[in-house]
Amino acid sequence: MASSITITPVYQVMPRYVSTKIEIPASLLSSRILLPFGISFFIPLFVYTLTLEKQSRIFIMMRMNGLKSWIYFLAHYVDFFLSAILSMSIFLLTAAAFRLEIVSINPGPIIILLIIWVNTAISLSFAISTLFGNARNALVGTFLVLLMSIVISIAATAIWNNDPPSPYFIWPPFACYTAVGIINSRAVSLDAPALTTSTMGDGDKLLPAIYYLLVEWVVFFLIAIYGQVISWSL
Repeated sequence: MASSITITPVYQVMPRYVSTKIEIPASLLSSRILLPFGISFFIPLFVYTLTLEKQSRIFIMMRMNGLKSWIYFLAHYVDFFLSAILSMSIFLLTAAAFRLEIVSINPGPIIILLIIWVNTAISLSFAISTLFGNARNALVGTFLVLLMSIVISIAATAIWNNDPPSPYFIWPPFACYTAVGIINSRAVSLDAPALTTSTMGDGDKLLPAIYYLLVEWVVFFLIAIYGQVISWSL
């Protein structure tokens, strides 16, 4: 009787929900296009301001009336720094309101990066302004250069996947955009935890990009001073 009983195992696949809707992650769009543009748009404005004052001979008139050069540059630096910090704060608060992972999970790394970037961007603005004599050309030219930088950084991300060679960081926007991409990719990753201020060294090329920005902060400021000295001697 018992030998006539057969036990047959049966496997039933549980139903799976599959969506065919095409979705573009907001964090991916922000880290590659919106955030780079949002943290760079003030550079053309700074270059325009400096070039306009040079074109209008305002700085020369100030020097003729006894204004020290270092006071003039310090006043502009403080003004640009406060303006950029206000802009960054609004941008980060907006990102937090929309719960973008790069800000909502752990804002420490992106805040540190942006503070360094603001100072480097100001030095870069001073250096670029020495190349122009017309304010309108300075505004348009700087905007086009930054736009091309964003496009190139998107292509570089597709090629190197946030792991470019170190010489790529010689141009400050490339270093900043790569660092932003690394922080954002770790914030949305399911395979690794989001970066914190104490684990920023685990972010592949994050620290090298930040080191490049710190060095470029000083280098471009020295280039700006040299450019101004040359322009005064002409």
